[in-house]
Amino acid sequence: MYKMIRITTFIILTFIVFSFAFFLKSPEQEDLPPLLLTHDKGTLPKFHRAFESQAKKAEKATGIRFTAVSSHTTDLFISRTVANLPTREAPALFSWWHGDRVRDLVEKNLVTDLSELWERHAEYYPPSIRQSYTHENKVYGFPYSIEYWPIWYNKKIFERLDLEIPETWEDFIKICETLKKNGITPILSSLQHSWYATIWFSQLLMGEDPDYYLQFCRNCFKDQKVRKAMTIWQDMIKKEYFTSTSTRMFTNGGHLWKEEAFGMVLCGSWYPSAILMAQGVAEENIGVFILPSHNPDARVSLMMETGAIFVAANNPQRDKATIIADWWMGPEGSLEFSKALNTFSANSHVDTSHLPEFRQKFLKQLDNQKPMVLPRFWETAPGEILQPVTDILARFMMNPDNLEETLEQLHLLQKQAPGE
Repeated sequence: MYKMIRITTFIILTFIVFSFAFFLKSPEQEDLPPLLLTHDKGTLPKFHRAFESQAKKAEKATGIRFTAVSSHTTDLFISRTVANLPTREAPALFSWWHGDRVRDLVEKNLVTDLSELWERHAEYYPPSIRQSYTHENKVYGFPYSIEYWPIWYNKKIFERLDLEIPETWEDFIKICETLKKNGITPILSSLQHSWYATIWFSQLLMGEDPDYYLQFCRNCFKDQKVRKAMTIWQDMIKKEYFTSTSTRMFTNGGHLWKEEAFGMVLCGSWYPSAILMAQGVAEENIGVFILPSHNPDARVSLMMETGAIFVAANNPQRDKATIIADWWMGPEGSLEFSKALNTFSANSHVDTSHLPEFRQKFLKQLDNQKPMVLPRFWETAPGEILQPVTDILARFMMNPDNLEETLEQLHLLQKQAPGE
């Protein structure tokens, strides 16, 4: 009898404890949204699968798991993110762009300061990369990858036409002419995504003067260096070296490659796996070279981008998100994502032996040629002028005869750049 009373008392007390715990739970604890990582790579399934794989690895390593959510267009992703960041609906983690592209979010206190994590992992990241994430001596976000922008070429076409990797700009132009004579458009290009309008312009300006290119990223000037780069681009467009601006280079690039509709493409080192190979192109058919500068006095240069992830300041689970960021920045997390996406890691201590052959070959070229590595215009240009410049260049791609008007419009934007 006494034993039964004790058991009953224990059950009642247990019920009371759990009841108090339930009623004392704060509304924030009850209504915490799932931990999300949002990104704009919805048209690139390989990216989304890599983020999903990283979510599983993160949960195993930290006990915290996130869910990857994609947007199918960059514009939609930006509008959703900007709308949600000031609220509790802000995604815990979200991909974005580093450099000046995140300045507005920093100034509005919408992203979390990760300076402590960068100090903890300082030995793994070159100062140049850290600088791209630094605003007024605080560091925001972290890189999940680093990608380079060389020329990818169809090895079958090059072998059939006895084409060799160009050592000079003149060699490159001869390749373009040979491809044209054989009924193949030399270079894949398009406006499927408007930002691509900045790519060839940036590359040609770098090929004129890499140091000046960095100045242009901060200011628009109407001078001979911009004019020369634009004139070369105009000549290439009018000679039909590029595919139509309506070409779907991201959703159809691999199919066009197999049809030999073009011979080369200037794009990030994510393009072969995320687009070409994902659409059926054999890896052994993909070649790579770093584009020679058209100005023989200019150092050979190469664009780079780092994939950036930020922790939203207004997300109620930002502490958990920061734990994931800490793990991801370290050797283990960086290696896991590098393996998941078969991409270069920004963490300099991560092994590269797992990378596919086309990346291994490119690393050898990078080591041999040691080009000047520069950030893309898309990440470096002030936000005030980025979209206007992109729009101006997109119109030029469609109407290359409007060179003088384009130069004048770029010059007028100088007044809008910070510091002018």
